[in-house]
This record gives sequence, structure tokens and C-alpha cells, in this order.
Amino acid sequence: MNRFASAAVLLVLSVLPAAQQPAPAASTRADVLRGEYGRYRANNDLLFYHLDVRVDPAAKTISGKNTIRFRMLADDTRIQLDLYANLNVDKILFGATPLKYERELNAVFVDFPERLRSGREYAIDFYYSGTPMQTGRFGGFTFGTDLADEPYSMMRPDTNEFQAQTTVATTSTWVVIAGRLDSGTNGNKKSTVYINSASVKATAMFMIDGNSTIGALTVGAERVSGTEFWTGQIARILIYDGPMSNTDFATTGRALGERYGIATTF
Repeated sequence: MNRFASAAVLLVLSVLPAAQQPAPAASTRADVLRGEYGRYRANNDLLFYHLDVRVDPAAKTISGKNTIRFRMLADDTRIQLDLYANLNVDKILFGATPLKYERELNAVFVDFPERLRSGREYAIDFYYSGTPMQTGRFGGFTFGTDLADEPYSMMRPDTNEFQAQTTVATTSTWVVIAGRLDSGTNGNKKSTVYINSASVKATAMFMIDGNSTIGALTVGAERVSGTEFWTGQIARILIYDGPMSNTDFATTGRALGERYGIATTF
């Protein structure tokens, strides 16, 4: 009997040929606000985001809140956060207290009624909503319909954050890569890799220790501190934290192939 995997990963990616780098464009005000490590970024250390967001695939909108916890590194009454200008700031709460804020392009400057003290941790609830940008294959969200004509939405990585550091021989070919890991929390578990089809391309055994702590998920590199890197672009990553039937696995593989014009036999 065929056992379903306890986890599955599907990727759409391509290897890029080496190319001469164009001269950098002049920085815009938006670039400066996003990249500048100014006073209102340097005065705090972000600890975590907790997203509680509702996605409406049919309406192509998102809404909800981001609970942001941070530690102050200097006394101050203002911090800087980022939110694309096309999304609305509905409200920002400090406990039960609404906070005032100012927006400039993709930056949000949040003001507090009293001075925040260096070394202390604080949390705010940042409520926002709107229609995320869709920018080709990469960046933000994508919305569409699946093979059953049902609406879906997915987050897409910014390709600039996944650019490779080395070159390889095969270039300019987009593929769908899928992986599955056997169920269970202890012992040797088989990992299986598929490329453009449901036929097994490669397998490997991994030791799973139920007492292990959760570590970083590294995409595009050998490991967190590794020296080998993926060369190319990654258009989409889908990660499932539970069993995925063979039917769903094949349907998703075919849908990704159709979405990106890749011939598959899932």
C-alpha cells in the first residue's frame, strides 16, 4: 500500500546563464527608505512577526494583522516599518491604545505616546488590508484558478533574494521539482525527488530525531553556513506540513507546469 508523505515541497525553478551585470540604477527615494539604516530602524531590533491574515482568493485581497515584537536599542518615541504603498494601514494598536503614524511611499513611521526605553521589549498589532501587487512571476502574491477552476492564491518570492552565487552547465531551462518525506518522527526516513513527472528521480535517507529542535529552512544553499549555492531563479515554492495524496500531488505538479508553460507528466 502506498504511504503518503508527511511533508511535500514543490518548486518551479530555472538555472540562469552567466551574464554581464548592468550598471546599477540611481537610487530612488523609495530605495533609500527601504534600504537606509537610519535612526528609526537603528533604534530597535525586530524579534518576530506573527501574521494573522485572511486571504480571499476570489476577491484577490488580504486583510488582518501582524503582531510585531521588538527590542529597543535606544530611547525613542518613533520606529520605522515597511508596507507597500498599495496596501492600507487600517490601525496600529499598542495594547489597547491606537497609535498615530505617518506614511511615505513604502515606509510607515509609527509614533508612541511615551518614550520607549532601551533594552525593553514591546509589541504592537499592525492591521492592514488591500490587494497585493502581482508582478509577473516574482514578488508578492499571485492569484488565479486551479485545474478544478477554483480560485487560489500563493505567495511568491522576490527573485532578487534568491539569485545564485555560482554558475552551472545547464542554463535557461525551467523545471518543476517536487520532494516528499516519509512520515514519522524517529528513525531513518526516505526523501524522494521528482522532476517534471511522478517518476522517481532520486532518493536519499535521513535520520529523524523526535527530540530535535526546529532549525532554519534554507532554500538555494547547501545549508545555513554552507558554501554551495543554487544558480538560477526560483519562481514558486509550495511547502505542505501534512500528508498529501498522490492525486493532489499530481494535480499540483500539473498545475504548476501549466502555469509556467513547462511540459510535465505528473
